[in-house]
Amino acid sequence: MKNSQKIGFLGALLLIVSCSTKKDAFLNRNYNALTTQYNILYNGGVAFNEGLQEINASYEDDFFELLPIEPLTFKNKKFRLPKL
Repeated sequence: MKNSQKIGFLGALLLIVSCSTKKDAFLNRNYNALTTQYNILYNGGVAFNEGLQEINASYEDDFFELLPIEPLTFKNKKFRLPKL
């Protein structure tokens, strides 16, 4: 049992040390680029959801406001209803 704990601790330690941002190896660069990409996507999603909640919280319906209506114009002066 103690031997497996030592091996697990050593493996975790090696994983942490091998993923350093200071090293300039191919695997390290790509790993850091991958985690940076998903970190940006996650933070962007969180910021979007927070902004959406703020907009929804600050929006207030005004049912007495008149909506603008565009006037209808017809090219021909005659307007015909379709026969049913």
